[in-house]
Amino acid sequence: MAAASGSEKDQWNSQAQENQYHSQQGFSQHPQQGPQAQQNQYHSQQAFQQQHPHQAHHHQQQQQQQQQQAQPQIPPLSPVPAPGVYCLPQCIAHQTTSLILRDRMFSFGGDSEIFGTDGSLMFVVKGAVMSMSQRKEVFDSRGQHLFTVRAEVFSIPASYYCETPDGKRFMDVRGKWTFLKAKSEVVFINNGDGKEVKIDLKDNYTNTHAEIKLDNGHVVACIDRDFWSGRNLLGANQYMLTIAPGMDIALCVAMCLAMDERMKQRNN
Repeated sequence: MAAASGSEKDQWNSQAQENQYHSQQGFSQHPQQGPQAQQNQYHSQQAFQQQHPHQAHHHQQQQQQQQQQAQPQIPPLSPVPAPGVYCLPQCIAHQTTSLILRDRMFSFGGDSEIFGTDGSLMFVVKGAVMSMSQRKEVFDSRGQHLFTVRAEVFSIPASYYCETPDGKRFMDVRGKWTFLKAKSEVVFINNGDGKEVKIDLKDNYTNTHAEIKLDNGHVVACIDRDFWSGRNLLGANQYMLTIAPGMDIALCVAMCLAMDERMKQRNN
């Protein structure tokens, strides 16, 4: 084979330098690897939409549905009339508030963290589910101990109560049974008006959904559990807890914990 001339070598070197520059800028000899490919893909998508408008519209609808399914669906709840329903005034919801409760994966202590739908930490729940004390302590995001949820000893069905950090009992969650459904009656004194409040907590047999209602039927919160997420497939339950304006967020968290404990005891 004849050796390349000097002019041919210079041409090859120039071409190699140009290819290297284009490769660094994302415009290599393989345009699918750089921005040029993205531009080509965009033009291809535009051409497909023009040639097949019905199929393109259907594809866009599918993408929108997938995005909507990925976002938590927050149910509308009517505000609680003044003065509201609460035990802890610092925990009153001033607008419809949704929280996500996630059990810590592979946590032997049974600790949980509760986040807002924006990812901000709201509460931390500490406690061993199967310990002899049968209690869970709830802290706010700053580490302040708000209350403790305790299990009633030898209660059938399972019942719970809440007490302040200094040991004062302020709420009872009494378990009951109806036909194929679990039911809880929550009793406490409303610090807003000093009157006793009774709330019915009803859930279906698998405890996947529950509504928290006042005795007049007003829905003040709802609890939904997502069994189909990847975390739940690994054994960690998830909940979305939505609270109406004027309702005590911490009280609803306590009710959610009680429902969680009942389901775990039933499965065990």
